[in-house]
Amino acid sequence: MKRTELSGGVRERLVRLPAPYQISRILSRREAVSSSAIKRTHSTLDELLIADEDDDQAGQTVRQVRDTR
Repeated sequence: MKRTELSGGVRERLVRLPAPYQISRILSRREAVSSSAIKRTHSTLDELLIADEDDDQAGQTVRQVRDTR
């Protein structure tokens, strides 16, 4: 395999990866869910991600967990 073929394959895979913001956003929300559980405030990752998109759908508990960060 030639070097250009390998780098083309790597380049192709990198294009398919989600945006770094999406990955970091999910990781930070997971951390918020974990940290909040210690404080007995519970939410799910799905609820947090939905609240990021539409704050009107978020309940008080979800807002608390989201604001933990």
